[in-house]
Amino acid sequence: MCGIKWVQIYGALEKKTHIHKTIMNTDPSAPTYRNEVDDDSRSYAGSLSKPCELSEAVLPSSLLELEITTQSPTSSTTSGSSHQNWEETRRTRAQAEEEADRKLIEAVCAASLAEFKERERILKDYDQSTDLQDLVYSAGNAEITQKRNEALGVKRDAMQRILNSKSYAQEMCLKVKKATDVFEEKNAERIAKISEWEENQMRVEQETALLLLEKRKGEAVHRRKEAENRAEEARVRAEEMREKAIHATKIVREMARRQIDHSLNAEEESRLRELEQQKIRIDKTKEEAKARRELAILKAEAAKARADALIQKANEAMFSVPSLLGRKSDRWKAGALLSGDEDTVLLLDNLHFVCVVHIPSSLVRSGVTWDQDSEWPSTSP
Repeated sequence: MCGIKWVQIYGALEKKTHIHKTIMNTDPSAPTYRNEVDDDSRSYAGSLSKPCELSEAVLPSSLLELEITTQSPTSSTTSGSSHQNWEETRRTRAQAEEEADRKLIEAVCAASLAEFKERERILKDYDQSTDLQDLVYSAGNAEITQKRNEALGVKRDAMQRILNSKSYAQEMCLKVKKATDVFEEKNAERIAKISEWEENQMRVEQETALLLLEKRKGEAVHRRKEAENRAEEARVRAEEMREKAIHATKIVREMARRQIDHSLNAEEESRLRELEQQKIRIDKTKEEAKARRELAILKAEAAKARADALIQKANEAMFSVPSLLGRKSDRWKAGALLSGDEDTVLLLDNLHFVCVVHIPSSLVRSGVTWDQDSEWPSTSP
């Protein structure tokens, strides 16, 4: 945009130069001479009579960009909240402002120098054209003199408009400079306020962090106290449970000892009673065995006496058996005599007692028979 404005200014200067070239190369008596001079003068004066365009042309692009970038004070703070970033941003802004001031001064100086040179050139061209016109007018008639006077009037009007435009441009330069100073002052105030706001924000954040740290510290202390209290309560409960367990163990051991003592005493009493009963049974058995032995001895003595008597009788009968037995074909049967002597055999004749003889018992257990004439009995099936 600024480049376009500068092109317009230089275009106006070219038109101004074209006016003087026209003066130098055009015959004042020509019918279109006045119209061309008027049109060129109006276009040049119009190009320099717009204060907004002149102010925009004088303002450098860096200053406009700085104004745009500084419209949002929170843009730098949102990108980084550290103090180092803020210092770097402030230095960058200061450098941009210095560069904008330098470019502004250079632009104003360049415009003033260009206007001064253009004025000198116009005056020089005007003097040359005036001299030429004087020569022409001196050789011309009254009409040429009149046209020359009219051209001079037009030129004076154009020069007056140029001077007015120059004064107006100088006034606008002063206004732009004043506006730049006001902008710099406002910008400095805004930067100071932004710095103060950032410091306040940083202080608030630090205070918030400190309060949060204190709160966490208090919560940690409270949790530690609660943990210590719970540990103490757990220790007390463990001690109580230990005491109860020890007491219960003592009671259980005492009860077990009593039960064991009672069981041992009961077993001892039962064993003693059993031993007493066994002793009584043994004594009774001994007495019974003694009685049976005595009775058996008596029976044995009686049986021995009877056996001796029977043996005596049998011995006596041995000699009288042949005469008592009868026929030779008769068979005799022998049976065991149930007495203490196994060799004593009772001789029977048709189940009638005859006599008792002394015969081995192995021959008469199942019964033996023998003939009357044989000396030893023979076994029969």
